[in-house]
Amino acid sequence: MKKIVFISLLLINLKSVYLLAGDLPEGFVEVKSTSSYKMVLTPYAKYPVPLEEYVLEVVIEGEWGTVIDYKEDPYKFGIYDAGVDEPKIYEPDSLEVDSKGNIYILDFINNRIQKFEKNGRYLKSIPIEGFSGKRKRSKTIVMVDREDHRKKVEPDHPRRIDIEKEFADIEPDFNVVGKNIEINAGDILYYYLTRGGAWETWKFKNDKLVEKVSGKEDIKKIELKFTHKKINNEKVQIWIDLPGEKDFKEVYKSPRRLTAKEEFVVRNPRFMSKYVSLDTYIDTNKYIKLGNGHTIREEIYSYRYLYDYWGTLISIIQRQTGVYYNIVTIDNDFNLYAIPENMDNYSIEKLKRTKILK
Repeated sequence: MKKIVFISLLLINLKSVYLLAGDLPEGFVEVKSTSSYKMVLTPYAKYPVPLEEYVLEVVIEGEWGTVIDYKEDPYKFGIYDAGVDEPKIYEPDSLEVDSKGNIYILDFINNRIQKFEKNGRYLKSIPIEGFSGKRKRSKTIVMVDREDHRKKVEPDHPRRIDIEKEFADIEPDFNVVGKNIEINAGDILYYYLTRGGAWETWKFKNDKLVEKVSGKEDIKKIELKFTHKKINNEKVQIWIDLPGEKDFKEVYKSPRRLTAKEEFVVRNPRFMSKYVSLDTYIDTNKYIKLGNGHTIREEIYSYRYLYDYWGTLISIIQRQTGVYYNIVTIDNDFNLYAIPENMDNYSIEKLKRTKILK
């Protein structure tokens, strides 16, 4: 087991994930410039802006934990046990990033929040109440095939042998249940749990518990006044009351002509500390089957537009499609952090904003 952080840059098949230069939307034109990055003119600004993509980077590579080894190794997460009858999975189910890029992982089954630097180096474990009940290692005798100990067999099977097998004996009483974490603009960490069915909110400042509040105290977020008007199947008008001095109004057009079953979609805006973002894509009304058994709706020509508070277009990001993640969070610079579904190990992946070279 490696106790150092493993960081790697994974190469992605750009043809299968991102649009090629020749597939730029209608109205987009790549311009010549002294910059080494690809710059495009769009119908949404009178000046060229950089074209970006998300590049995958594994920042934390760990392993699934057990009921006995998680305290000794900060890179052991949750509990995954193949079990005697069925697998038992208690995975960290909440992920947040603060303004410095530090990563917080709610490992509720192990009663802790794990903190890592943005490069994946372990910093500390913050104790919480996240699980109540019985948890221990137990042993039992299992009848298996002597040629494949993973296969259970009946008592009269000709290749039956009996082996002793350990398993995670976990019986939650559901009195205390860790729910999720959030971080506000001032880097105050909010931890939510239920106790006896009633909500509690724990607040941490500089990773130290400063207050416990009965009930669920939601983080105060800036709400944008937003109007969405569909002009026709290929045009959508957006109006936003921005935090800056002026309102924002724009008509987004589908990147190409649509078929009868397709729809051009503009998602509601997202506000972060630096940017306002809008996502646009074509919904093909088809579904994609992924290798992990999930089925997702197909989105093509998927773009994220980043604006400042005054409605100035800063950048356009070609968004990744055809990928499923259990949990996704976003930092102030609109980099994405995700937990992929993987029963072999546990990792945190970063989808980093990267300008596309010419």
